[in-house]
Amino acid sequence: SADPCRICIEVQIAIGADYSMFLKYGSVGNVDAFIVSNLAAVQTVFDDEWLEYEFSFQLTGEWISDDKATDPFDLLRDEQPAENASCHD
Repeated sequence: SADPCRICIEVQIAIGADYSMFLKYGSVGNVDAFIVSNLAAVQTVFDDEWLEYEFSFQLTGEWISDDKATDPFDLLRDEQPAENASCHD
């Protein structure tokens, strides 16, 4: 358990998941479970990492795309990175 005299820093985080995560995990509920479990794992890394501080991660928002047509992240993803990549020496 954390020392009550340590400074607690609350980190508020909102997470967005694109349609590829929906496809990978099969449902909005499964994507949510993945996000929450990973955030919990991050929390354990920062629980006692520094002597003076304790970090607390608060999920303040979550958006999961379950439709490729309305996925705002779709335009950011390069579907064919190998074809579009160029090498610079």
